[in-house]
Amino acid sequence: MKNTNRSRPGYKKTKVGWIPEEWELQKLGSLINCYSGGTPNRGNPDYWGGNIPWVKSGELNQKNIYVAGENISELGVSNSSACYVEPNTLLYALYGATAGVPAFCRIHATINQAILAIQTNGILDNSFLYFWFIFHRKRLIGHYTQGGQPNLSAAIVKSFECVSPSLPEQKKIAEILSTWDEAIGQLRKLIDAKKRCKKALMQQLLTGKKRLLGLGSEKHKVPLKEKGKKIDPNKWEQVKIKDIFKRVVRKVGEAKDIEALSITATVGFVRQRDKFSKVIAGKQFKNYILLRRGEFAYNKGNSKSYPQGCIYRLEYYQEAAVPHVFYCFKALSDKVVPGFYAQYFSHGMLNHHLARLINSGVRNDGLLNLSAEAFFNIPICIPSVEEQSLIAEMLQTADNEINLLNDELIVLKKQKRGLMQKLLTGTIRVKNTEEI
Repeated sequence: MKNTNRSRPGYKKTKVGWIPEEWELQKLGSLINCYSGGTPNRGNPDYWGGNIPWVKSGELNQKNIYVAGENISELGVSNSSACYVEPNTLLYALYGATAGVPAFCRIHATINQAILAIQTNGILDNSFLYFWFIFHRKRLIGHYTQGGQPNLSAAIVKSFECVSPSLPEQKKIAEILSTWDEAIGQLRKLIDAKKRCKKALMQQLLTGKKRLLGLGSEKHKVPLKEKGKKIDPNKWEQVKIKDIFKRVVRKVGEAKDIEALSITATVGFVRQRDKFSKVIAGKQFKNYILLRRGEFAYNKGNSKSYPQGCIYRLEYYQEAAVPHVFYCFKALSDKVVPGFYAQYFSHGMLNHHLARLINSGVRNDGLLNLSAEAFFNIPICIPSVEEQSLIAEMLQTADNEINLLNDELIVLKKQKRGLMQKLLTGTIRVKNTEEI
């Protein structure tokens, strides 16, 4: 972002850009005291499982840490370099996936060697430093690790040059940004709650525990049971996948302007160029399957999050190319509501059947060597078209609510980033609340 401070009086140019004249630029080493911890010998069980929280760098992916993933014993502390930190200590990850990420430890705990515990002096506010670390993470990691594996140290962190407004201004900046953090945190909690509600609703509706029968399109918001009758979930007809879906085997061939996609277990369809930073199809692209909007694909690749493989419906492309190892299929008749089965598959309603087949000996080097015949002979439930439509509409409404909240979260994050840019460079001053 272009810094407009250079055209304003009262600003000076420094190594980190234009800042207000009264702001100081100092090495962190003159503003903080810091130390790292250690790891007790894992070969000694007496060092582990005690009542002392032991924080690892991978846990610094949240602003506030209240619970540690592991505990160690007093014996483990005394026989290792693990160090105690007091509640509200600012922690900073030195290496690993979270390198350069700060967090507050809100409990009395110990830390490992990949974490730096930081104590600020009376000139630097630790909350201000937290946001400064967040804002400058990419720049610091890129500058001090030269694009290699992030591997910081206490000496490197002390050499960071940090701006320091007056202490009151630091506190006000931190207070403003903390308000945005709180709003973002509350929205995330709401999204998580909505997801839990939807998951519970799926469990009820997609198993037939709650039925949507005989309800008009305007009156199906609350699942009802037939008056005086206990509805038997087994009333849903059970068929095989091949009875209601037709396999799609059309090849891309010479078709042009077709996007090559892959499938991830948690996201669904993604562009190969986004996932792999390039299109990996290569010469095999002509043999890829041409998938059309509304059709399904089963990815036989297993993962920790979806060991049985995953099934998704193509929704955001009119046509796309997917690897020929996928099993692709489309609705065979008007008895199938694709929106219902998109929810049915995403909830893992075939997982127990897939797991049974996979555990029978078809797992092979990360690719589930499940034959097309076995897959398309898997049993599947088929409610009435009316009930499929009602369930699909209800669950899509829940999805729409979650998507709107996620869009709002993206906007909040962008706004916070923009505000950090202005506050941490002094473009906007906060000497008093009237100037915000």
